[in-house]
Amino acid sequence: MHELQELVDVVTRNKVKSIRLLEPFGDQPPDMLHDFYARLANHQFANDEEAAQFYGYISASDRGYRKQRDKLRERLYNSAVFIDVNSPKFNDAQKAFYTCQKNLVVARILLGRNARYSAIELIKRTVQISLKYEFSELSLEFTRLLRSHHAMKTGIHKSYLQYNHDVEKYEKIVYAENRVRYYYDRISLELRYRSNVSEEYLNLASEALNEFSKIETDTYRFILFSSIIRSDYLIAIHKYREAITEAGVAIQRLSKKKTVADQFLAKLQLIRLLSFICLEEYNEGERAFKNCSTMLDEGSVDWFNTYEVYFILLTRTKSYMRAFKTFRLITSHSLFNYVLDARRETWRTYEAYLYLLIINDRLQSNKAGVLLDFKPAKFINEVPHFSMDKSGYYIPILIVQHLLLIIKREELELLGQMEALNKYAQRHVKKEDNFRSHYFMKMLLLVPKFNFDRDVIKTKAKPYLKKLESVPLSEAKQSFEIEIIPYETLWEYVLESLED
Repeated sequence: MHELQELVDVVTRNKVKSIRLLEPFGDQPPDMLHDFYARLANHQFANDEEAAQFYGYISASDRGYRKQRDKLRERLYNSAVFIDVNSPKFNDAQKAFYTCQKNLVVARILLGRNARYSAIELIKRTVQISLKYEFSELSLEFTRLLRSHHAMKTGIHKSYLQYNHDVEKYEKIVYAENRVRYYYDRISLELRYRSNVSEEYLNLASEALNEFSKIETDTYRFILFSSIIRSDYLIAIHKYREAITEAGVAIQRLSKKKTVADQFLAKLQLIRLLSFICLEEYNEGERAFKNCSTMLDEGSVDWFNTYEVYFILLTRTKSYMRAFKTFRLITSHSLFNYVLDARRETWRTYEAYLYLLIINDRLQSNKAGVLLDFKPAKFINEVPHFSMDKSGYYIPILIVQHLLLIIKREELELLGQMEALNKYAQRHVKKEDNFRSHYFMKMLLLVPKFNFDRDVIKTKAKPYLKKLESVPLSEAKQSFEIEIIPYETLWEYVLESLED
């Protein structure tokens, strides 16, 4: 159902008009497929079982239902080709990309049906667009087809040599772009479920940067991805100011090209936003966020990622009501269910911190509303996906679980979890990698150990607090996502909760 729903949303959002979609087919009634499409467009069905039973089938495995579903899927695939590229929702670069892709398919079909001259004329017009917007792989395909045309049909030696030169030129460019994308994807995979900087990542990033230094290519794709890799590496080794400079230089270079889509510039603005948060320069971070968010299409992957980073800026600056509104904006979006599971779990963790702020009277529930979907007991007892990460993203989850137990005075359950937290801290939260988290967990363990006695706990925690404050957030060797709310602030809230 997820795949089918996704196809329906793409077709509906882009106002695809296809007579083929609504035509009768086989022995199915002509209105049944249209009805199924319309109900999916309105998100009426949560899964295949619901849809199957609505149409009178026993289950989703019923042959009749599967046939209807597969027929609709085929119509949607056909309809996706007819995306209205002239829609004002697309920028010039997007319009050019979809036009080039569609024309390449049409040209290949024409060539296959021996309509060679029509195909070549279409290719000649389209290759100028692909060259203008630096669509290197498409330019390579177009010039290959033109080279073959002159070699096999016209016999014009001069034209053949010219297009052969272009083919060799774009083969080198495509190779360079493929290499940078290879490293970008491989690094993304390495970091997908880890927040700490591993030796493997540092070696891989160094290897990539060394290879990039030997490549002379200035296409926007190479500039973009090589700059992202270099900036992320600088952030990983805590050279935030250099990362800001690197991203800024790349933005200037790409802006000069005029044809680069805004969403690519936004990726670099996001790096600047993250770096400013790490430097605790929050006003600059706000400006970077505004620059970034205005460049992105609402509901895109980068749009979700940008707001995920921005949420932390808001909690770091105690802008809790704005953080709550951001949470509502994201989690109520119609496309939220399509983001990666790991990203949805991040927002579940953010929800837990917002709930913590409500019960600690830092966020007024009558103004923020009620987090109806949040069930503290369920969150505390569940082991999220991030539990795979023993030294990264699981830390803020584990911390908020224990903070909820402390502030809600769940003394018996907290005592039961105390040993588990202690073992986790000893095994996975080392001073070398997570200095601040290491000492904050020690502070949390004092609460049940000394029976919620505020004065004793405050005294016992002083050495740990001093250690914590000796390494401020801007100097901490940890991923910025770990400390959703600074530990010093959280400790104040803990002590306040013990006053009663």
